[in-house]
Amino acid sequence: MRTTKMLALLVLVLFIVGFTSSANAQDSSGEFSILMDDLVTRIIAVENAYNPGLIGSLARTSRLEAYSGNWPDIESIIPEASGRTDSNSLKLWMLAEASRSMDPSADGFLPVLEELMVRALVLRCELRGITVGTVMAYIRARMASFVADRGNFAHPSFDSETLTAGDNVVIYFAGFGLVVLVHMEGGVDSAIEIYRESTELRGYLGNQLVFRGVDLDMAGLPMLEAVLNDPDAGPMIAEFYYGMVAGKLVGPGSQFGSELVLSTEFKNALADMVLGHIRIPERLESRLEVEYYGVDFTNTVMGPESLLGLLGPIAVPGIVSLLSSNVLMEQVSGLEAMRWFDQQAYPDDIATLFGHSEPIMGTVDFTLAVLAMEAFEADARYYGEPYVDARRGRLQLNLPIWCDLLRRAYEHEGVEYLSSTAWLDIYAEGSMVDQLECAIPMVVEVVNSDWAGQQSGEEVYLPEGEIELVTYFIPANTIFFDDSQVAVLGFLEAELNSGDVNPFRVWSYVNYLDAAVSSGIILSDEWLNALVRLDTWAENAPLLINGDEFNALLDELIW
Repeated sequence: MRTTKMLALLVLVLFIVGFTSSANAQDSSGEFSILMDDLVTRIIAVENAYNPGLIGSLARTSRLEAYSGNWPDIESIIPEASGRTDSNSLKLWMLAEASRSMDPSADGFLPVLEELMVRALVLRCELRGITVGTVMAYIRARMASFVADRGNFAHPSFDSETLTAGDNVVIYFAGFGLVVLVHMEGGVDSAIEIYRESTELRGYLGNQLVFRGVDLDMAGLPMLEAVLNDPDAGPMIAEFYYGMVAGKLVGPGSQFGSELVLSTEFKNALADMVLGHIRIPERLESRLEVEYYGVDFTNTVMGPESLLGLLGPIAVPGIVSLLSSNVLMEQVSGLEAMRWFDQQAYPDDIATLFGHSEPIMGTVDFTLAVLAMEAFEADARYYGEPYVDARRGRLQLNLPIWCDLLRRAYEHEGVEYLSSTAWLDIYAEGSMVDQLECAIPMVVEVVNSDWAGQQSGEEVYLPEGEIELVTYFIPANTIFFDDSQVAVLGFLEAELNSGDVNPFRVWSYVNYLDAAVSSGIILSDEWLNALVRLDTWAENAPLLINGDEFNALLDELIW
């Protein structure tokens, strides 16, 4: 009898405990749903308040109202963060302190405010006993509900025009709740779990884990590894994700839109991962089979190589190993990485890399040579300061090879011409101008090709820099005038015919002709007719710079 009563009591207790536990879980889930909905509503309002389309006092008033409407809620939770040692609380407290000296109406305050709002919510969840499991359940339910109601938005057939501004905040900013989950204790492992169990939204979750994993630095590395090494995704998907990380490094690319600062330890880990991916034999072999080895010389497409270059000095040993390799495609990858290396910030490191790339510039392989030429262009970039001796010496050594490459490009089947920014940079810097003569035939081709493009209906701007460069060398070799005059005359006549002559640009034409006449060239009737028309225009051109000097030079050329 006693046993029967005890069993009945135990069953009652278990029922009550189970009911209470279930009720608590439901309460917790409902509470988090309310908090999350409130966050999304606030973020939408804040995004609208900081709309870059608003200007002046209207913009300032709108932003200050958004700040004052959200700051009390943030400030009320900050004391709770003091003394806590978890990552979120520490960052919340430090960011809040730093924000006190910032201007809330400034453009750069939006990411600060949004991060404060998210981190405050994460701490509020922890204080209220809202667990990782609760947040996971919320994310699963919201994703399933969206797909059921609207379809799989990650599928190519999804009509993105149906997405509202609120949808975009829910999906991309909040990640259906991932923005909170990944900042909770144990949230990284939980995010990976959701990614691995997903089917319809696997690609979307991969984007979210990679995007947010970089922000978390070493703490987020497992999320990157889970996606980048996913055997079900394959190397082509990893290729895309490495490009995504590279895009974040170009910055500012944190999940809240602020500047991304990564630790040396994380960069080292990332460099090892991307170098391993670059060297996958199947990847190298597949690139061998496509034109120019898959290098796109016209579009800026980011991938593993650009990521490696953007990692800076930490990546130098890896890039050197690629450049020094006997494997053709590894050399290609090394040169691609060099295109993204910040040579202005790290002059010593870029000197090391150029030391390994110089032999490749003269190679018979056209793609390798072009990539090496692009590295040369980066080295020649002029920022307003004279080249330092080491850099000038390096450019002087490589300039003849570069000119030979331009000649080879012109002769290469299927290549109309190969334009370059290096000749404009070297011309602007001034100390090596005379050595550029070897490149002028290709400069002339650029001028001619641009004119041909304009004749065929393309929107083409006058290649002023190239015309100035040709002008400089006409006294040394008048054939440069003979080969370019049809195009330059065409550009001038087109401006005159349009009735919209650029008063700042006309000096390019007159200086070009002055160099020709000074070199003994007799101008054709077509040129003289164009100059007479230009003279008529100049009489009523109020914005013409040095008008008296211009008119005097015109008279000399005409008469």
